[in-house]
Amino acid sequence: MPTVDRPAQSHLHPHAGGPARGKLKLYNPRHPERTLLYQTIAEHFETWHAMASAGQFDG
Repeated sequence: MPTVDRPAQSHLHPHAGGPARGKLKLYNPRHPERTLLYQTIAEHFETWHAMASAGQFDG
């Protein structure tokens, strides 16, 4: 069976077991509860759910 020559990897991903290259990025959490979409859904979900359960949106 012939062997296949593989090119040397120029860098390895730090989570793939290889050496980390460059500066590590710190986790920057997002805050979806601060968005208008999240706040709108949170405010109106109960009303929408009650109306949907009652068949209000059935075509």
